[in-house]
Amino acid sequence: DSVVFEFTAKERQLIAKYGYPFPALAKLLESAAKSRRIEEIEICDFELNQLIGDISRSINDQLGGPRVRPQLLDLCERLEYGQRYREGTLDLFYE
Repeated sequence: DSVVFEFTAKERQLIAKYGYPFPALAKLLESAAKSRRIEEIEICDFELNQLIGDISRSINDQLGGPRVRPQLLDLCERLEYGQRYREGTLDLFYE
């Protein structure tokens, strides 16, 4: 199974830098890197679980410093929400 997420350009940058994505996801992020638009990216359950763990580790290791940490926390919360409710659209999360 998988979940389709809508990611902002900033979220995609954070995932690429602090989420240590697997090659397939890294390729999708790279192909959308120049876009400033919200892009849909499908993430399989296994990779989503790993991504949440890697971003959590980056948060715990305080990577990125105090300015990036709140952004990583928000992203991790959104990924966990998507994992639990099988929903990755932005407007559902930020209503």
